[in-house]
Order: sequence, then structure tokens, then C-alpha cells
Amino acid sequence: MEHNKMIINDNDYTKVMAKIDGLMAKGSKNISKEELEEIKQLALAAQEYEQQKYALVSPKIH
Repeated sequence: MEHNKMIINDNDYTKVMAKIDGLMAKGSKNISKEELEEIKQLALAAQEYEQQKYALVSPKIH
């Protein structure tokens, strides 16, 4: 699944953040390469959602 399709609303975002927290709680010595890649993909999805939801609009100077 493409990371940009994972999060479409706040509920999805909350689930993704909980998943990231759960994986990170295992600690760096206890996490597999696959889980590390999953964290990366989930984090990218969360970042993309945040950028879309909280887009900053440049002020217009007249």
C-alpha cells in the first residue's frame, strides 16, 4: 500500500501514530529491519497527512 493512501482522516492518523509508538517502544535493539521500514513508511504517511491538514498559506503583501 502506498503511504499516501494510508491516512485519509484523523482516525486513521491516530491509528498510525499509535502503531509507530508501539513499534518504537520495542527499542532499537529489538526491532527488525521490516519493522524499521514499516515505521519509515508510517512516518512518511503521517508527515504527508500533517502537511495537507495543516498547510501554511503564505501571507500576501499588498
